[in-house]
Amino acid sequence: MSKDFDSFIKELVKERIEEMPRPPKEKVWEQVKSRLRKERKKEKRKKKKGVPLNGYAWLLLPVF
Repeated sequence: MSKDFDSFIKELVKERIEEMPRPPKEKVWEQVKSRLRKERKKEKRKKKKGVPLNGYAWLLLPVF
């Protein structure tokens, strides 16, 4: 009995998933690309924060 009920629920869930409308593939890929670009920009900003200060210090040391 429980196996029948389990398989019934599985079939219902499977049907509901198949009936759900899906967004267009191009729209999904654009969203993924934009998220990746944002993440890369954040990573680049984090890496560049310390570089200018070190560079300025090395430029100013020989002057003094």
